[in-house]
Amino acid sequence: MLWARRILADRDALKQEVTALQSGLTGRLRLGVVRAASTTAALLVDPFCAAHPLAQVGLVTSLRSAAVVEQQRRYELDGGIIYLDGQDTDGLLVTPLYMERQVLIASTDLLPGRSPSLSWPEAFELPLCLLNQGMRGRQTLDAAMAEHGLVATPQLETDSVAALYAQWAPADGPASSRNPGPERCDHRPESACSDSTSRPSSPGSCW
Repeated sequence: MLWARRILADRDALKQEVTALQSGLTGRLRLGVVRAASTTAALLVDPFCAAHPLAQVGLVTSLRSAAVVEQQRRYELDGGIIYLDGQDTDGLLVTPLYMERQVLIASTDLLPGRSPSLSWPEAFELPLCLLNQGMRGRQTLDAAMAEHGLVATPQLETDSVAALYAQWAPADGPASSRNPGPERCDHRPESACSDSTSRPSSPGSCW
């Protein structure tokens, strides 16, 4: 069955190459993305759509890294954005995209009179909204906290980065610990608004 899928995939690829030479790239690009990278996938998808207006993109954002790799090997996906560490990407074209940093986002109402930098104990005094424990960003945060003897007790947990942003908006809502993707955070390492671990995650694309 796998060989049959490979033959069909190769045939479709050849047909698309011929069509692309005649009228531009067409067809449907199937991408699988880990949830934490769902908001940064546009950095790849938007330029692709601009360069190939006749092509379509199908984006699945509810997969784990292992599932993205597995579906690529079954020719159910054309590419994806995953966490590279711990994944068997042998035979796939892999490109590191950016380094992640964990940062704290809070409204000024939650931080009256505080300095721009917070210690970890000070950050944990806030009503926190965190990714759930099954997600890589939360696991990275928990591991960093364990090194300081701290355990997070969030007021709200979610599996959606978009939900973290939504909780940040209300003036009296929880503070969100999120992954800023390719953005840069220049705060001190001991600050709650900084790189939370000496083992940063590195998402990458695989094809």
